[in-house]
Amino acid sequence: MIVFSLISFSTISQKSDTSYYPTRFEVEFSYAGTGLTRAQAAELLNALLNDYKIYFVGKYGYNEALGTALTSVDYGNYDYPEAVDVMNSSLDSLEVYVRNLAQNDTTRFRSTETGYTFADLQEAVKSLQDVDYDSLTAYIIGKNITKDKDKLTTYYQYRIDTLTRSMNAAKEQLASVTESIENYKKDSTVILAGADSQATTLTQPSEAYDKLIDQKLTCQENVSTLQQKINAYNERLKALKSKSTASDAEKERADQQLQELSDKINSTIELVNKTADDYFETVSYANAYNVLVPASGSTSSVISTAISAMMCEETSLIALPIMSMAAVAVTLTYLSI
Repeated sequence: MIVFSLISFSTISQKSDTSYYPTRFEVEFSYAGTGLTRAQAAELLNALLNDYKIYFVGKYGYNEALGTALTSVDYGNYDYPEAVDVMNSSLDSLEVYVRNLAQNDTTRFRSTETGYTFADLQEAVKSLQDVDYDSLTAYIIGKNITKDKDKLTTYYQYRIDTLTRSMNAAKEQLASVTESIENYKKDSTVILAGADSQATTLTQPSEAYDKLIDQKLTCQENVSTLQQKINAYNERLKALKSKSTASDAEKERADQQLQELSDKINSTIELVNKTADDYFETVSYANAYNVLVPASGSTSSVISTAISAMMCEETSLIALPIMSMAAVAVTLTYLSI
């Protein structure tokens, strides 16, 4: 029977020191009866720990699902104006993701995998939005390119109705926040003066009041954005009803441009994911997972490692391997997560 066991040292660390350290575990592999030699058992255990590092970074390093979700869109399943709306949503999501990475990166990280910084990628996404996307949208809307005029009319009206409901809800929220601000009373302190001067009242800063102001600004921005979208769809609907639809040649050109923009978006997403992966592995998560003392196939090697570790006992992440006195040798190591 093969036995792997984990012993957590986090409780001991918390009791002995108020400083924060990652959780520590002792990983024990009892390989009696497996037919493996000590060297083979050590090699297997080290391979498992290395594979877990790959899993750890892949699971917690970055939002891999973002790239999967964005690249899985088949724009051919949509009408032309619907397709550019979906592309716009994809680019918005990508822009927010890259912007957050750029803001959190204080090292001006440049990936050795892609050669890009997050600021570079942010500019690339902005270029796709301001040039490629805007140009394609202007062509499709301006030429009235559609696969089904009646269906597109229904789609536009549905978007207008949905956005109007969202805007009304945003306006109600804005009114509620504004009322809370008007009725909010800040704490004040009265400073008593001498006989020759008047008392002074000082208003104290309030974190709760500042949060209300931030909420109001956000609500105002939401209302403005929703109103702009409603106006844009109303203009689209008006143009669709008043003009004839595009020719087959114009549709072919739109198909080509849609495919080109789709390829650019997918390529940019791939670069973002590779750069983010590289960043989390080498910078942000560089010390998130460490095997402090690898398993060894040699008893003398383990004893030597223990002595070396004791000589560096002032290092906070040092952990000592423990030798088993049982007849069957047990491979022991530590890792910090």
